[in-house]
Amino acid sequence: MKIHWLLPGTAVAMLVLSAPAAAARLKSWRFDASQNRLEINTIGDVQPQAQLIFNPTRLVIDLPGTELGQNPINQNLGGKIRAIRVGQFNSQTTRLVLELSPGYTLDPKQVKFVGTTASNWSVQLPQPKLKTQALTPGKTYNFNVFTQNTNTTDNKLTSINTNVNTSRLAQSDTSFISTVQSVKLNPTGTQLVIRADRNLTANGGWDRTTGLYRIVIANAKLAPKVKGPQLNADSPLLRIRLQQQDPRTVVVLVQPASRVSIGRLNQIGDRFISVNLRRSSMVRNPLSQPIFGLTPPQQSQPIPRKITNQPISRPSRPLSKRRIVIMIDPGHGGRDSGAVGIGRLLEKDVVLSISKTVASVLSQNGIQVLLTRDSDYFVTLPARVQMSRKTSTNLFVSIHANAVANRPHVSGVETFFYSPNSKSLAQAVQNNIIGRIGNLNNRGVKRARFYVLRKNTMPAILVETGFVTGTEDNARLRNPQYQKLMGEAIANGILEYLRRR
Repeated sequence: MKIHWLLPGTAVAMLVLSAPAAAARLKSWRFDASQNRLEINTIGDVQPQAQLIFNPTRLVIDLPGTELGQNPINQNLGGKIRAIRVGQFNSQTTRLVLELSPGYTLDPKQVKFVGTTASNWSVQLPQPKLKTQALTPGKTYNFNVFTQNTNTTDNKLTSINTNVNTSRLAQSDTSFISTVQSVKLNPTGTQLVIRADRNLTANGGWDRTTGLYRIVIANAKLAPKVKGPQLNADSPLLRIRLQQQDPRTVVVLVQPASRVSIGRLNQIGDRFISVNLRRSSMVRNPLSQPIFGLTPPQQSQPIPRKITNQPISRPSRPLSKRRIVIMIDPGHGGRDSGAVGIGRLLEKDVVLSISKTVASVLSQNGIQVLLTRDSDYFVTLPARVQMSRKTSTNLFVSIHANAVANRPHVSGVETFFYSPNSKSLAQAVQNNIIGRIGNLNNRGVKRARFYVLRKNTMPAILVETGFVTGTEDNARLRNPQYQKLMGEAIANGILEYLRRR
């Protein structure tokens, strides 16, 4: 249990005064997660004031006439109460903010403030609960606030009302939000350094779906013109994306170059966070490392299978022990929607969903998977090829959906290749799609001069998963369960190809 001492510990006389004679100071505070209790100690007497604010839900406790005497403090807890922030709200008020995780709220009537003296307070919180009924805007709610009179022998509790008004939903405690000012590589390329204007805290880990390293910075916003570092052919990173996930959360996504491993996340002072980057001859598969917010499997999971009329035999030959890297390429994205089908079904959305399933199944089988895009943004064809070359991928699999104007009866799945070393991969994937899903029009395996096939040197294929303009295929492709089934079939085709090599 961590105690935050804000001033040197000294013996302080604890007297109950009707009003502070001079400015008080916050001496220490402690949150006991096991008891769901916040303890506040000050030098000098204070009368806390509290309010409940929403979007996100947070309990704001003000200590009027109190100085903090140091820089703001952010503490991430990670539970239903996800963070506590302490700062100087204005020249005469110290503010403590308890921020709840998204979707949770508190019953104001269950929050109790207990003062053993005017300088020692505890705030007993109820267990946060999922929101089921909104509080009424404009209505005043009372907290149960008690002071324990130390001048009497029976220590009788005297009730005091501290009001929270939900009409103040628009009020924001922006004084606690850090601004990310820069994200740069150090001169030697051994660290990625994130700098902010004030206290900065973050968590990081590998994202199994995208294959990217994900850094989540709570209570932060991006400066208007902040950009990631300029990358070149010798950079230890292939890609960096900065995202404002919500008004209070910044996400940095990092894709390392081939033979570059990402080390631990380090706190450097209050305003800097760094990520170690190390070049080596052998790089551990990042998807075997702990993932932020997830518990990795202890062993390879069985390949998801579709129940069909005919049993499908699995190759008995195990995968190679050597490191395998596969690039999955969801077609189109961003301003390029790809084919637009019946009911405005967009190719870019369908293939991204399928690609994420492919990546998930492959990673569960111990393969490092990279995606050319992991959300809805545009990537040029040369950039997609460059990614696969820089990461020395073993296979490149591009996933698309087909279209043909004014012919809603046209349907089916087909897989394309260009170089002879890619044909067996295309056949394995096409056969698995037809065999595992069934009742599909098999348009076969074909040779084509698509850019991503011609320009890649490793085995590369392009899968057309169906026609968004076809009545039959459109109904399938818009179904999330079918998208998952198609992704599993493609992944199993890739695994079968790898076992046969």
